[in-house]
Amino acid sequence: MSDMEKKTIDENELQAEYNRQLSARPVLRVFAWIGLIIIIAMVILTFIAGVTGSEYFLGCLVLSILVSILVYVMLWIGKLLYRSHNK
Repeated sequence: MSDMEKKTIDENELQAEYNRQLSARPVLRVFAWIGLIIIIAMVILTFIAGVTGSEYFLGCLVLSILVSILVYVMLWIGKLLYRSHNK
């Protein structure tokens, strides 16, 4: 078997493993999409509050940062729990 065939087989195996892992974690994917939608909504709300000069701008800005960090931490913990569950 040539080096090119081995490389292609290795890449196919890696891609198959990646696809299997993604399909095994649908809950994490749902949380990621929900988090993304919330973060986008917070950024839009912060922008609107800033443009209009609303008194809620600082609160929106702080919440945008905190929500982003919270979503990241939730996904990180979910990934850790998934890995420990499958060992």
